[in-house]
Amino acid sequence: KNNKEIILLTGNYRDFFGNLFQRNKLKNFTDIINLLKEHFKDRIYFEIQRHNENGETNFENFILNSSKSLDIPINLSASF
Repeated sequence: KNNKEIILLTGNYRDFFGNLFQRNKLKNFTDIINLLKEHFKDRIYFEIQRHNENGETNFENFILNSSKSLDIPINLSASF
């Protein structure tokens, strides 16, 4: 309700949405993202962080596909 100037970044492989992905809770992932999209409109971004961790590439591919299907832009953070 009071989020007009706030953007939402979904976090990386080890955060909330990454944990849903790792536990194969993909319906929960999509349901929660759609609920957040209702509230944040065009201020929600899928976040990709690259730390070269095991499993990170699978999550990144899932996020890239979800970005297209759910119409949510990508925010890319690289750490080297």
